Amino acid sequence: MLSTGLSHSPTNQTDITGASQGPSHLGNRTDWNPTAVEIYNSTGHGADGKELLDKWLAYILRVIVPGRHVLDAGCGTGPDSIICAKSLQARSVVGVDINGEMIRVAIAKREDLSPEIKEKIQFIVGDATTTNWLIPSVRQSFDVTLSVNVGCNIRDLTKYVEVMTRATNEGGQCIITAPDNFATVFTDGSLTDIQKEERLKCIDEKLRAINPNDPKAAEQVKAAFNGQGFIYRATVALIDNQYQVIMTDDQLAALEPGAAIFRKLPGMVVPNYYHSADEYVMALEKCLSGNVKIKSHTGCFNDHEEQEKYNAENPDSLLGKEYIGKNPFVAYEVTISRACK
Repeated sequence: MLSTGLSHSPTNQTDITGASQGPSHLGNRTDWNPTAVEIYNSTGHGADGKELLDKWLAYILRVIVPGRHVLDAGCGTGPDSIICAKSLQARSVVGVDINGEMIRVAIAKREDLSPEIKEKIQFIVGDATTTNWLIPSVRQSFDVTLSVNVGCNIRDLTKYVEVMTRATNEGGQCIITAPDNFATVFTDGSLTDIQKEERLKCIDEKLRAINPNDPKAAEQVKAAFNGQGFIYRATVALIDNQYQVIMTDDQLAALEPGAAIFRKLPGMVVPNYYHSADEYVMALEKCLSGNVKIKSHTGCFNDHEEQEKYNAENPDSLLGKEYIGKNPFVAYEVTISRACK
């Protein structure tokens, strides 16, 4: 039987919707407080993530998870860990997250499961960029390593990818998903083009007026999005000493790998780090000595007809036309072989 561990509790907690130290604040989830964690727990990956990420993830995991040992790195409140253990019949699951409050919620959810499923799952606090959480009571390697939208919380992407690949057994699968198309503002489609443009212009003007040296700059970035629930995903970065909504490729090109950014997500604004899709590929190739076949997966609507059909069937979770031909997420699947380790 696997034990359930909790190695530490987070300190100096701050609101999820703002960072106490502006854009240089650590982009991981260490400081999220209980209220913030509950928002995250209730929104999941958002309406777009449910349709364009979770469905693909469930499809691929159904194939590779049954009967195998799984690591869920950056597990949050444990939804994917529980799915792997309960619905997909994993042999065992270890869920790791840097935020103690997230793990507390995950453990509470675990307690609601049947004894048979509970025995399969272990939740611990740990940093996905290290192996410090690999204590004797924890499995040391895994058949499947899974990490859903975690790299954006970590500045050193290669270090994180290296831990993921090294923790994967010979012949096992490493699955990493990440946000994509940072220069696109994804919405629920409830506004006309003119209305959307006016709202974004207003938000951008508020952001550009913020003094980045102000100790309350992060809170002001958050406040610029108050009442703008029509936006599902948007990126804010400091360019030429001004906060700006990233809406063009030229703005995006001004960002260095690992640049501190803010991300507007469903229900929240959070500090993150910018990593392009190419960075993930390069990190995987570097960690696996370049001898690796990387499968990439993206999800979006192919045309207006597909989008309209989805919206007609899901009136409570509409997705705007930005999702036609543009994917908010990208997923990478790698099979580990001795030749590439």
